[in-house]
Amino acid sequence: RIAATPRPRRGSSVETRLRYAHGGCFSNGDCESFAELDKSLAARGLLVVDTSFRQGASNPHPGALYDLGDVAAATRAIAPDLPLGVVGSSSGGFLALALAAHPARWGAGEPFAFALALAPVADPLARAEYLRECISGKTPVRQCHGPPSATRMLTSQLTYFPGGDAEMREARDLVCRRPGRHHNDPTRTFVVAGGHDKNVPLHVLSDVLLWAHRSLVLGGRGHEIQETLDDDSLETVVGWLRDAAQ
Repeated sequence: RIAATPRPRRGSSVETRLRYAHGGCFSNGDCESFAELDKSLAARGLLVVDTSFRQGASNPHPGALYDLGDVAAATRAIAPDLPLGVVGSSSGGFLALALAAHPARWGAGEPFAFALALAPVADPLARAEYLRECISGKTPVRQCHGPPSATRMLTSQLTYFPGGDAEMREARDLVCRRPGRHHNDPTRTFVVAGGHDKNVPLHVLSDVLLWAHRSLVLGGRGHEIQETLDDDSLETVVGWLRDAAQ
């Protein structure tokens, strides 16, 4: 179902379609989890299509990618004259990047015009290793989770990756280690990160930041950027998307 409909500002019009994948540590959340972000993007001329999808133990990796691929294919029928991009937050950021990397593999059809990842778990294995360090108390990251919350997050993530490290390494390679990834890629990729994000610290993003076409690191911001951005950051990001959709 469509959770956010276009509400353009006065004098503006809908310019592109956007398929959004919510976050939730690979096992939680639904199409209404990030309604504020959806509406902020819709107010700036984007048709936002947000759906719930199966994840966690009931639909382990790569199940969510097939669900999102089906939705992306259906979204192409909505205003087909408009470019289509994919956006995701946190764990949904990984799914958005993986969907954009291999759209046909997951049933999404043609390449997307753009992919936008907000605080993405771009490397699930690196994130798991970081959480294990939090649990052991040996992480070099200054702002980190304590053992109880890190344990909950790792347990949740592993419900989607029951194959453990080997499966997370394979998932990482869908996004981070693809041969031939360069700025001639037909899908423009944008990443927004929080400088103080203890859910997805910057080293978890280090690989994807090397090849993303544009990146924005918001100093002093944490994982809340997955669901809300200030007006200046939104204008920057939407400007990227408009340029990519042309």
